[in-house]
Amino acid sequence: MFQRVPTYVWEVGFAALWIGTVTVVSTDWASSPKAILTAILTALAVLVTFNYVTVATRLAEKQAASPSNGVECLPLLNRYFVGKEVLWVLVFSIQGSWGALAGVPLFICYPYWRKLYRKFRGPT
Repeated sequence: MFQRVPTYVWEVGFAALWIGTVTVVSTDWASSPKAILTAILTALAVLVTFNYVTVATRLAEKQAASPSNGVECLPLLNRYFVGKEVLWVLVFSIQGSWGALAGVPLFICYPYWRKLYRKFRGPT
């Protein structure tokens, strides 16, 4: 059963469960409709961004394995990634946007999860 479902579906399911749980727990459901809508849209934006990261990671893996590394800026990918996460942590912490902040550990841990997964699963 587990292998019949593509890996990215399991990854996104886990991310949705994590982000959804943090959003449900941290949202003041008695507050204004605008605040509730903002919390829900933030959670959706983080989830869609996670979907983007899963695809981008797979593309980077393929590119790195290619005999002709045609994308010269590929080494900058991780630097930009870390930089943006540091900035988002600061922004989300200042705003108290805990649902959005829940995405940060997902994004930080994801490359390590993929390396471990590829180690046991084999090349793409």
